[in-house]
Amino acid sequence: MALTVWAFLIVCPLVFVAGFVDSVAGGGGVISLPAYLIAGIPMKLAAGTNKLANGCGTAISAYRYARSGKVVWLAAVLDDRRPDRYQKTRRLSRKMNLRKTIDRTWL
Repeated sequence: MALTVWAFLIVCPLVFVAGFVDSVAGGGGVISLPAYLIAGIPMKLAAGTNKLANGCGTAISAYRYARSGKVVWLAAVLDDRRPDRYQKTRRLSRKMNLRKTIDRTWL
């Protein structure tokens, strides 16, 4: 399969819009996958390309969110859905003097 100029002219603007929609509200694949198919890219290649683009966007977003300091790592690592673990995690977070204490709102 040879990519033509027309394929790039179809895919690039639509994938840009899909990335914007995905960053704002999610669901950018609804726009990008049909764009790949309209451009004549085979289904398997289009699905793989869509997954790769979405995975990279999600990884970068998670990295930036974690770097912003809004992740309580103790709660993220421990599985504290059980009440006894919840109390243990809460005591540890206070002892470690974390910026945000863990409360039940995020459970």
